[in-house]
Amino acid sequence: MSEPPAVLFVSTDYPPRPGGAERHTQRLAETLWLHGHRVRVLTRSARGVPGDAGQAPVWRFPVPPAPPWRDVAFALWVAAELAILRPRYQIVQWVMTGWQVLVGMPVAAALGMKNILMLAGCGQARLLLEHPRGRMLLDILRRHADRIVVLNPAMRQELLDLGFPVERLVTLPCGADPRIFHPCATAERAALRARWQLAEDAPVIVFTGRFVDVKRVPDLIDAFARLAARHPRAMLVLAGDGPLREELAGRVGVAGLTGRVLFPGMLLPAQVAEVLRLGDVYVLPSASEGIPCSLVEAIASGLPSVVSDIPGTAMLVRQGIAGWRVPVGDVPSLAAAIENLLGDPGARRRMGAAARALFLESYTVDHVRQGYERVYCELVGTEIPA
Repeated sequence: MSEPPAVLFVSTDYPPRPGGAERHTQRLAETLWLHGHRVRVLTRSARGVPGDAGQAPVWRFPVPPAPPWRDVAFALWVAAELAILRPRYQIVQWVMTGWQVLVGMPVAAALGMKNILMLAGCGQARLLLEHPRGRMLLDILRRHADRIVVLNPAMRQELLDLGFPVERLVTLPCGADPRIFHPCATAERAALRARWQLAEDAPVIVFTGRFVDVKRVPDLIDAFARLAARHPRAMLVLAGDGPLREELAGRVGVAGLTGRVLFPGMLLPAQVAEVLRLGDVYVLPSASEGIPCSLVEAIASGLPSVVSDIPGTAMLVRQGIAGWRVPVGDVPSLAAAIENLLGDPGARRRMGAAARALFLESYTVDHVRQGYERVYCELVGTEIPA
C-alpha cells in the first residue's frame, strides 16, 4: 500500500491565535498527522500569545512587526521553504489569501506540487476584484489552484460566477473533536457552574468567537438587554477577544448589565468546551461566515442555537430543528428567538439532541479528515487510506 499523501499547510496565523479558519487548520493538520500523513504547518510567529498549538509539527517565521514587510517577508520565506521541502511534500494547502499565495502558489506549481486553497467566507473572492493585487491573485488561482475548498453553496456559486471551473471546486466543512466537545452530563453541570461562578439554575446564553465587526456581537448585547428584565437570573457569556472588547464592555455598562455579562477572554479549546457545556443557548448573530467553527463546536455540545439567516449557518441550523434563524441585524427578532428557547426547556432538549445528531453524522474531525483525504488522493493518484 502506498504512503498517504504528505501535506504542507501555509497559514499566516495559527493557534494559539484565535480564529475559526486557524482552529480548523489545526484540527485537520493534527488528525491527518495522527493518521499517518506527513504534515507540517508554515506560519508566522505568535509572540506573547499563550496556549497550545497542538501536536502536528509547526514552523514559525519571526516576521517584522508591521505590514507590508511582515506579509512580504513571510511570503518570501514560504517560497524558499517550498523549494527545500518539495522532496517530502506533495500537496500545499493554503489557508486563505494573501502575499504568501501570490508569491508561493506559482512556486509550488513550478515544483510540481499540488495546490489547494481554502477560502474563509462568503464574498471574499468577489472582494479581490476591487484591487489590482486581488485581481492578480484571482488570476494565479485560475492558473495554479488545483482545488479550491468552499464552505457553503453560496461560496461555490460565487466562484462559478467568477469563471472558475466546477471540477476544481470542492465543498468541505470544518469539524470538532467529539471527545472534547460533547453535551453536559447531568452530574457534571453543578460542578461546571460552580467553577465558572454561575448559579446552577441560571439560564446561560453563550457566544464564542472573535470580537470583530462581522460577528455583530453588539446586536447580541442589545438583544439581551431587551429580555434581561423578564429573565432576571439569565446570564450572557461572551467568550473571546478582539478589537471591539472595550466597546462591548462599554455597551454592557450603559445597558446596566455589568454583573450579568461575563467576559472570560480568549480561552483554550478545553475551556471553550466547558463554557458550551454549561450553557443553555448558543447565539451567533454574524453578518457573514464560511461555516463557523464556533457553531460546529456548539452543535457538537448539544446546544440549540439562534443564528443569523446567512448561507454559512444554513447547513448547521435548520429552522425549528436545531435552533432558530433570524435576519441579520434584526435585534427584536434575535431577542424573541432567544427568549423562546429560554422559556421552553423541552424545545432546548429536542433541538440540542438534533444538533448533536447532525454533528455526529457529518462534522466530526474524522468525517472532515476523510473528506480531505479523498481530495488529496485524487490529486496525487493514490489509494484512499483505509
